[in-house]
Amino acid sequence: MFIPRTVLILAWVVTAASARADDSEPAATSFMHQGMTFLQDQGLAGALRFDYFSSSRALDNETSFFGGTAQVKLRPAFGGGLDGKIEGRLTEPDVGRGRSSSSSTLLEGYVTAHFTKADLRIGKQIVAWGRADGINPTDNLTPHDFTVLLPFEEDQRFGTVALKLDVAVSTELMFTFFTTPFFEPAKIPWPSSSAATRSWCSTCPKRDTPTPRLEHSRRRCR
Repeated sequence: MFIPRTVLILAWVVTAASARADDSEPAATSFMHQGMTFLQDQGLAGALRFDYFSSSRALDNETSFFGGTAQVKLRPAFGGGLDGKIEGRLTEPDVGRGRSSSSSTLLEGYVTAHFTKADLRIGKQIVAWGRADGINPTDNLTPHDFTVLLPFEEDQRFGTVALKLDVAVSTELMFTFFTTPFFEPAKIPWPSSSAATRSWCSTCPKRDTPTPRLEHSRRRCR
C-alpha cells in the first residue's frame, strides 16, 4: 500500500507543477537551470539508500528493521585558495513500524585554505589515521558510531572539530599535524535503562566518558 500511494502523490505533484509552469515556462526553466548550475558548481552530490537489518545494534530485543538513508554533500569553492565541504545524513532506521526514530547527523563541515606547499583545514572533519587491514588501533582520532544501522565500515565514521595541517616537505615527504580541542568518544552499543534491558542486564555499569575539557585535547603528527 505504501508504494502505490507514494507513486500517486508524486504523479499528482508532477502534474500540478506542469500545469502551473504553462504560463511562466521560460522564466521557471531559466530559474531552475541557474539553480542546478549553481549547485553543480558547488559540488552537490547525494545518495538515497534502503536497507534491512534482522536486529538492532542497541543491545535490545528489537528485530526486523527496514530503513532508509539520505546523504547530501557539498564541496563549495570560495576563491582565493579557499574551499570547503559540508556533508550530512538523514536516517530513518525503522520505517515499517510507523514510529518516528529518524535522526540527522552533520558528518563533516570544514574550510580548507590552500597555500603553495601546505593545506590548512579547520572544522568538523573525518581523519583516517594509519593503514591496516581490519581493525586499526591507530585510527582513533575521529570517532565511530558502531550503533548505526548501515552496512559499510565507512558509514560508521563521523567528524570531530579539529585543525589539520599538511605540509609538503618534498615531492615524496608529507608532514601532517592534527589537533582537536575536545575528546569525542565513539558511540558503542551500551545497555539502556529501559525495562527490557534491565531484565537481562541488571548489573550492567553505566558508561563513563570524559567531559569536553581542554585538558582532554588530542594532538598527533606524522
